[in-house]
Amino acid sequence: MDYDKIIKELISKFELKSETDRKKAYKKCIEYADQNLDYTLHYNPFVEKAAETLKQVRIRKDISRRMVEESGDEKLHLIYSKESGPILTGNASGLSYLSEVIKNLSEENMNGEHSHFYYGEPPLYGNSYPLTIYLEGDDWFEKYGQDDKKKQGNSKTEYIHRDIDIDKIVAFLISDKVPPELLVNKNKIYKVYSCEKYEDKDVWLKKIRENTDRIFIFQFRKDDNEIEEIGLDLDDEKVLFFTKDSLTQLF
Repeated sequence: MDYDKIIKELISKFELKSETDRKKAYKKCIEYADQNLDYTLHYNPFVEKAAETLKQVRIRKDISRRMVEESGDEKLHLIYSKESGPILTGNASGLSYLSEVIKNLSEENMNGEHSHFYYGEPPLYGNSYPLTIYLEGDDWFEKYGQDDKKKQGNSKTEYIHRDIDIDKIVAFLISDKVPPELLVNKNKIYKVYSCEKYEDKDVWLKKIRENTDRIFIFQFRKDDNEIEEIGLDLDDEKVLFFTKDSLTQLF
């Protein structure tokens, strides 16, 4: 499959000197991949090539899992024992499902590909730990796979609780990477039009921890001038929140 040829055709009508147009071109490539390459091993390599061409942050799909049909009967349970280490238990359907996912992952052609099994979501059952499985080349094990206990951090990340009056937030700035389809530039200030507590709303969340108690949904205008919503954690060090007073004191 000639990724370069397809990408060149898709982005031919965009002004690539403009960062906003590059984001739109990348979104066009993602839409093509969603329509034509989903559930295939071509999806992630194609999107990565588009990201590299357009200098955008690469997105990925968990293709290895998407290619395996779930019956709903799969059950997996992962715990950790000080005596035995990780213990993974599954029913027949769960273990068969997991083996298919791992087989697909082994056939991916890019190192760093991975599959997520999220806490509280099927096929993980009950109070199972979450699980992430990575594909890497042999050189990874030489570089990172050594048993170096000094480099293994066991401490849980603690976040400083910011004393922020939600009702006074008028703008935000993100100094971290965000999905390109949001059309949000790093280190750019965006005006807030409304804000509400997160309650399982279907929007992109910039999560820094499993707990969502400190996440709020902010409505803003993205770079294509369309209204968008984003979920931000008030204690995220990669996000700055501005009040009217904090902005006007600069002038």
